[in-house]
This record gives sequence, structure tokens and C-alpha cells, in this order.
Amino acid sequence: MIVIDTHVWLWWISNPEKLFLKAAHTIDKAINESDIIISSITLPGDFHPDPADRIITATAMTMGLPLITKDDKILDYPHIKTIWE
Repeated sequence: MIVIDTHVWLWWISNPEKLFLKAAHTIDKAINESDIIISSITLPGDFHPDPADRIITATAMTMGLPLITKDDKILDYPHIKTIWE
């Protein structure tokens, strides 16, 4: 099992040439064996860089729970169920 950093995950999916061969091979092997962990704070799609909002949103996503917020950036994020109105 391995854990990969956010920038490594982004490189692996969009710019694999940035990875050294050993790192890329290790990730490929872990993916095939379902032995890879990526932090919940690594959110899919475009999301603003506020670390507190990333943690709150990732927590709700990981737990499969809706997030009550008035933050427009979170409300506009399509990967989480939000409640406001």
C-alpha cells in the first residue's frame, strides 16, 4: 500500500512524464492492486485553494454527508451535495 501526495496524483493523471520511472511504476502497480491512498483533501475538478474549505468539503465527501454552507465556491462545486436554500 502507498500514499501519494496531491501533486504526484495530479502529475500521474495529467503529466506522467514529470514522474521518475520508479515512482510511476510503483503507482501503476498500486493502482492495479487497489493499494493506493490519496488524501481526501485532494478534490476532483477545480476547487479554490482555501485549505479550511478543502478540509471541510473533503470531510463531508469522505463521510458521504451533505454539507450545509453559504460559501458560493463550495455551493458551485458539483462533486458534493450541499444544502443552503
